[in-house]
Amino acid sequence: MAENIKTLRRRIRTVANTMQVTRAMEMVSASKLRRAQSRLVAGRPYTQKIRELLARVTDSPNVGGNPLFEQRPGKALVVLVTADRGLAGSFNARLISEAESFLGKYTPETASLFLVGKKGSDYFRRHARIPVGAAITDLGGNLSSERSSEITAQLVELFRSGQYAQVYVIFAHFVSTIQSRPTVVKFLPLDRESLAEELGAAEEKPQDRTEYLFEPSPQAVFDRLVPAYLSSRIFMILAENFTSEHSARMVSMSNATRNCEDMLYDLTLRRNKARQTSITTEMLEIVGGANALT
Repeated sequence: MAENIKTLRRRIRTVANTMQVTRAMEMVSASKLRRAQSRLVAGRPYTQKIRELLARVTDSPNVGGNPLFEQRPGKALVVLVTADRGLAGSFNARLISEAESFLGKYTPETASLFLVGKKGSDYFRRHARIPVGAAITDLGGNLSSERSSEITAQLVELFRSGQYAQVYVIFAHFVSTIQSRPTVVKFLPLDRESLAEELGAAEEKPQDRTEYLFEPSPQAVFDRLVPAYLSSRIFMILAENFTSEHSARMVSMSNATRNCEDMLYDLTLRRNKARQTSITTEMLEIVGGANALT
């Protein structure tokens, strides 16, 4: 029985130490979530407005074609955004599952992977049926306009060079602190119809329509808006994904902390019962020995 008490004490210390780690990680994730969520909320109006402006300019009769609007047959590039670290529950697994489902309609000859995040890169380098063209594994969940611009430039160059005819992005859309949704969006080529639909949805009241004067010309404004829109879109995709990641990790660590508390309660109860049994046994032995001497 004494050995059993010693084992229980050792397990209690182990669980208590684990609980300290999970609680600390929960607090760190909560802090990162607040910062990431504030940037996400602040960036959404900008992305929405620049999309509306691009839709207006695209609808102008004086605007010529742009190679990023070119619809052509060819190979697809699928960009998967995951986390660089784990301990986030099923966050990475759901994104990988979404990617596997989306890639089911492609063959190794018709698609390639562009992986952003160490978890997705580790998985698909071992199990990929579709070849991996490139991987970025050093973002660390930190949102940076410089890095998002670099990724945008890479994707645009791969499309403009003719190596790929479509570019899709799979990421986690942030819904709330306890929910994110794996989402697939078409990044390139741009689509005049979808932009026009977005503009129409944003203008439910015709009397609120704003007329613009373009200087120096609609074409010049259009050529500047397209790269700005693409950069803002990748930035917001990363913001959505990183916010979802920090949220998932915070919730996961919160659940782990509660599980540790439940285990501590159970182990402490078992230890106390074992001590009480040990004390009772010793007292019975003492009484029995005293009775034997009389």
